[in-house]
Amino acid sequence: MLGRDDGDYFRATGAELTIAPAVTLPQRFEIRVYAERQRRARKRTDFSFPHALHDDHVFRPNISADSANQLGASLTLRTQQGIDPERPQWTADVTVDGGVGTYRFGRMSSTLRVTAPLGPRIAGAVELAGGIADGVVPIQSYWYLGGPGTIRGYGGNASSGDAFWRARFELANRWPAARLVLFADVGRADSREHLSLVRPLTGIGVGASFIDGLVRFDVTRAVRSPTGWRLDFYTDAAL
Repeated sequence: MLGRDDGDYFRATGAELTIAPAVTLPQRFEIRVYAERQRRARKRTDFSFPHALHDDHVFRPNISADSANQLGASLTLRTQQGIDPERPQWTADVTVDGGVGTYRFGRMSSTLRVTAPLGPRIAGAVELAGGIADGVVPIQSYWYLGGPGTIRGYGGNASSGDAFWRARFELANRWPAARLVLFADVGRADSREHLSLVRPLTGIGVGASFIDGLVRFDVTRAVRSPTGWRLDFYTDAAL
């Protein structure tokens, strides 16, 4: 009722099987197999407290998903190194997925995250991610950039396509109970034939992180069109 939804949705009817380690064990891998009928999900409400105050506050329309009958699978592998905050730590994951049916395609993406102390009072974090697809990819299987999880300062679906790259950078003081954070995010998604490093979405801002990232506030300026300011409150921050 009070929040903002940066998700992009479609309807899926079918069955899936997911194999992963028990929740008490390190999540080193995840395997998913599914059979689905996929179709568009239309937006049917704008009900929210902000909308009650002003008619301009409405939800974004959902993506125009392609109708498809798909059989697919995905494999995600994860690794990490380091638990001592006095030393560099990093995590990485790789996902390979694909489907056959109405559309035949394959995708691969990867994310690398590094955090490290930069002296007695400052810590830094970097996150790099990218992905590319092959074949004819339905709209609902594109990558979508925008929002606190990808590029801060932008709403959901600010950039989309069957290939993408992005990078996030943060600097903060090293007191985990309360941190002041400076950050910058850049990235772009497009068709794999046209993806480039030129004119990416760019957001820069300042944030406050509490209880080692459990609670996070960010104020971000989107410096490339669509420009504007954005305030986000969320959890699970990099620092």
